[in-house]
Amino acid sequence: GGGFGSGNAVGNLAAFCVGLAYGLYSIIARLGRDRDMSGVVTGWAVLTILTCGAFMALTGITAATPMLENAYAMIHGAVFIGGGMYLLNAAARHVGAGQLTLLAQTETILGPLWVFLAFGEAPRLTTVLGGAILLGGVLVSALGRGFSRDEAAEVAGRASV
Repeated sequence: GGGFGSGNAVGNLAAFCVGLAYGLYSIIARLGRDRDMSGVVTGWAVLTILTCGAFMALTGITAATPMLENAYAMIHGAVFIGGGMYLLNAAARHVGAGQLTLLAQTETILGPLWVFLAFGEAPRLTTVLGGAILLGGVLVSALGRGFSRDEAAEVAGRASV
């Protein structure tokens, strides 16, 4: 909440569109749970290249960057983004779209923690409180849906013996 009003309308719209696109992706990944959706990651990468290329062309931004920054970007895209999307596709076969989206929020929760650990940038209190609420929701969801009703009854039956 402390960040509302910062930036500009284009940046805020882009951030909103990212959330919308991610929600749609979660639904599509769940709908295709009976198929191998790993090819979608490649299509997503191509769409990202085309979108970023068009943005760069329209704004006059150059693609010339230092070699080290290029290496960081390639590692980030291949390992973190590609690997994360592969794992998200694998998870979509086993959990519902709502739970999948909720579990993926751990990225939002842990982001400020990684920045704090790597750069010493302390998050705002509201950020920590919001993260705690999200983490609580993720934990309740994971614990509440961790067992089927039959498994829960079986565990309860063994505990009472």
